[in-house]
Amino acid sequence: WQALADAAKEKSCHWRFLLLKLSVLRADILSDGNGSDIVEIEALLEEAAELVDNSQQKNPNYYSTYKVQYVVKRQDDGSWKFCEADIQT
Repeated sequence: WQALADAAKEKSCHWRFLLLKLSVLRADILSDGNGSDIVEIEALLEEAAELVDNSQQKNPNYYSTYKVQYVVKRQDDGSWKFCEADIQT
């Protein structure tokens, strides 16, 4: 997506993304061995996007489904922080 964003920026346009569906496939609470909780989350995302370019009558678009794996760690103040993410296309 970075290459898409960079190309759009060069042309003074942008991508409009729409999350169509989000399914949590797995969420496991683990310990990191130091007394902190870690959650491993695997999710399936379905999205669509359209290039917003006012100089064009017909704009490119795409549809994509992909899996994402997140690692989230509980912080000392009780909040949660995303520490890792891995996208599988």
